[in-house]
Amino acid sequence: MPLRDLSTDQLRHYGFTAVFTWGSVEDFKHFLPRLLELTATEGFQAPDTESLYGRLAYAKFSTWPAAEQAAVRAFGMAHWRASLAHESADDPDAVLTGLMLLGEDLTPYLAVLREFPDDIEWFRAEAARGRRNAYLGATTVAAEQRFRDWLDSDIDPTKHPTPE
Repeated sequence: MPLRDLSTDQLRHYGFTAVFTWGSVEDFKHFLPRLLELTATEGFQAPDTESLYGRLAYAKFSTWPAAEQAAVRAFGMAHWRASLAHESADDPDAVLTGLMLLGEDLTPYLAVLREFPDDIEWFRAEAARGRRNAYLGATTVAAEQRFRDWLDSDIDPTKHPTPE
């Protein structure tokens, strides 16, 4: 069966166990394009988007060939934009958390977030209530703090550059 024809039901178990308990990194790379497509378009109950991005880090994404990293990053940016525009099965919090778990530099993602002032306000309100995505942990402390500092800054999406 062609990869593009595999359904969420057919890939759910693999996606939930990939790399951690079943299959190699090369196996994961084979199924990854379809897993990412399905998480963005249909969504999974499990694995969650955050978990899927986190598996990339576990699979030593930063050591992958540059072309493979670029492809995943291009998808991550498109996924982020789609979630902010509410054109994805995922909400922005899930995608941003996944990108933090992946270890991405948030600068380009924050630049895109400036185009969505309602989402900035949503993130601010959630942060003010002390809400924190359950997937965030020790590996994301610096990225989380940077994001919270950015949210606490005097953000005007139309007038200020993204902080470095």
